[in-house]
Amino acid sequence: MIVYLICGVSGRVLAKVRHEYVNGDIQLILSENWVIAHYWQYKYSRYEFLAIELFDHDVDYGAEEIIKKYMAGLPETYSSFDNEDPVVITKTYSSVFGANAMASTITQQGITRKDLLMIMNSGQVYTIDKRMLSARRRDSEESMNTFDDEAIPPYKALIPISHTGVLNYDMKLMGLNKIKTSWIYLESTSLVVAYGCDIFIVAV
Repeated sequence: MIVYLICGVSGRVLAKVRHEYVNGDIQLILSENWVIAHYWQYKYSRYEFLAIELFDHDVDYGAEEIIKKYMAGLPETYSSFDNEDPVVITKTYSSVFGANAMASTITQQGITRKDLLMIMNSGQVYTIDKRMLSARRRDSEESMNTFDDEAIPPYKALIPISHTGVLNYDMKLMGLNKIKTSWIYLESTSLVVAYGCDIFIVAV
């Protein structure tokens, strides 16, 4: 499996990520500055998540630095032809469940942190905190100091199943294979529609 991230304006290849021993259907989602792919890794007989995140080279020093830059005068135009390539960070996670479809939550103002939504191969509608699939999860608590504000947990290879993340609880649903999300007028809330043979609608 080779994942290319291409700038839609300049046509530049921003990132190329290659993974061996991938088989079967690949579920992939792009949102904001991150990409998540879900696939079957046949060498170790397990499902995996691939997380890719893109970041600017400039370091954000906080509100004070932003205000200083604004007072000094911002450039009037930005061009994708002039910008340098972003910093690319990747991380791989394993899971015990497959995915028939994936989507992300969306809110009206885009203020609320996004979560990953998926239809598991068991037919359940499941939500995962996006921070659990962050490419910036580090190997120890000590190395997490720079990300304390976002409370990104330390890296663990296995993504466990949380029963509180199952949106349909014990309701049996048949033939779900697509999932869509939409914002509603209540901020921090998304409307989720999973459908196939059955239709399941829930607000998260």
